[in-house]
Amino acid sequence: VGVYLEMAKVYWRLGQQHEAAKVIQDALTEFQRTPEEVRIAISNAEFAVQRGDVDGALTLLREIKPTQTYFVQAREKMADIYLRHRKDKQRHVFGSWWSCARPARRTYCWTMPTWPSRCPAGHPLQCYDALVVSHA
Repeated sequence: VGVYLEMAKVYWRLGQQHEAAKVIQDALTEFQRTPEEVRIAISNAEFAVQRGDVDGALTLLREIKPTQTYFVQAREKMADIYLRHRKDKQRHVFGSWWSCARPARRTYCWTMPTWPSRCPAGHPLQCYDALVVSHA
C-alpha cells in the first residue's frame, strides 16, 4: 500500500493529478475489503482536500466505521479538515474527537491529553469535564 500511496503523492506533486487518481483507484481495487482499504481512503480524502473538494473528503472519511483499523486516523483527518478548511472549532472538538472517545476506553484515554489544546479558547476544562462525565 505504501508504494501506491507514495507513487500517487509523487504524481500529484508533479502536477499529474489524473495519474495520481489512477494509482489510487488501482490501490483501491487491489486492496478492496482489506484493512488497508481504509488507509487508501484516507489518502484519497487528502487528495480531495487538495483539489478543493472538502465536502467529498469529509464524505469519504465519514464512511469509515469505528470497527475499522484506521478509524482514529480518519477522525483525526476529519478534525483537521473542520479546523483548517471549515474554520469550525465546535465541530472539530465535539464532532471528530468526541466520536474517537466512544469506541473503546483505550482510545478515550489516548485522546484525553490532546483535549485541552483542541477546545475553544477558554473552555478546555468544560470540554474535559463533559468527556469524563459521558464516559464515567
